Amino acid sequence: MDLPSLFVIMYLVYILLLAIRVPSAYFIIHSALAILTSMFYTSKNFASKKSLKESVAKGDKITIYAPGLGTPPENGSTAVGGPHYPKPHSWYAEVTMRNGVIVKVK
Repeated sequence: MDLPSLFVIMYLVYILLLAIRVPSAYFIIHSALAILTSMFYTSKNFASKKSLKESVAKGDKITIYAPGLGTPPENGSTAVGGPHYPKPHSWYAEVTMRNGVIVKVK
């Protein structure tokens, strides 16, 4: 199944959960999407992608973590987003990890 179809299905499940008055519907869907799309957060809550890039360029040791299930990679590339929940995500970035620290931001 492709990712856009998955998002449509998740949205329909969200509407269903709201219709039957499940109080934690948003949290359930948000967690499921985070797991399914391998979205990670940075150790510091950056307001913008630009501020993340600047921090990495200065040499700050920024790590990432999974808000739900899953383990972020120690080495390689992955996606991060911010700002952290409950604020809506306004930026996304592809980062390169080396020994658990972000070394490059795209």
